[in-house]
Amino acid sequence: MSLPAQMIARSGGDAEAGSVVYEKSRRTCHGATGQGNPAMVKASKGALRDLSSKDVQSRTDEQLAKDLAGGLGRKKPLKPLPKKQMKDVIAFVRTMAKN
Repeated sequence: MSLPAQMIARSGGDAEAGSVVYEKSRRTCHGATGQGNPAMVKASKGALRDLSSKDVQSRTDEQLAKDLAGGLGRKKPLKPLPKKQMKDVIAFVRTMAKN
């Protein structure tokens, strides 16, 4: 997947590199569009957040990094990402914003 240069988000990360990390570590739960894998949404009783939502997109990069690293609500924390990869994933998540 090739993303336009303007997709580099305010995190300073690389959205294209972030898409690779997302595919490996986040897509199973959040799905390709960030709106959630239906089976995981059901299993989480609707607690899985839509990454494309205004609520998520309005969070600061620091808040998103904390959410991704430490879990949110009933979500368990995942293996921590190195700082560069975290910035890249946040840049990719920013590309999911609903217009």
